[in-house]
Amino acid sequence: MACGTPVISADCASGPNEIITNGKNGVLVPPGDEKALAKTLLILLRDRNLRIKLSIEGRRRAEDFRIEKILPHYEELF
Repeated sequence: MACGTPVISADCASGPNEIITNGKNGVLVPPGDEKALAKTLLILLRDRNLRIKLSIEGRRRAEDFRIEKILPHYEELF
């Protein structure tokens, strides 16, 4: 996301949906669903506007994890 690459992630229990808003700044597919992954890849390959949107919004979301923003949260936690 930080590199401006559209992200596709498996929506596993370990937290991708806490970072990615499906269809806004990335795409979530069910874990182990190769057909959904392939379909999503094809959609992104064919839809330049969607790639651009996900790239822009993904970079914006990645900004939330810059050290300047995230460090105070870690300090509060520990």
